[in-house]
Amino acid sequence: MSELDTHRLKQIERALGRTLTSDELTPVAGIDELTAEQVAVVKTLAPRQLLAALDYMRAVVPDALTGALKTFINQYA
Repeated sequence: MSELDTHRLKQIERALGRTLTSDELTPVAGIDELTAEQVAVVKTLAPRQLLAALDYMRAVVPDALTGALKTFINQYA
C-alpha cells in the first residue's frame, strides 16, 4: 500500500464511520481492479468528504493518476 499515515487513516475512518478492513486497504494495480468493498468505501466517502475519498484512493490505487482518481470519485460525490 502507498504510505497512508496514521493521521490520514484516522480521518478516512472518521468520515467513513468505522474502521477499514485489511481487504479494503489492499492495494490494486488499477481503478478497474477495485473490489466491490473498495468501491463501497468510495461511494460512502465521496458525498461526505472528498479529500478522504482521494486519500483512500491514492492508498489503494497508488499507481493511478490523480485526475483518474478524481474522475472516479466524482461519479459518487
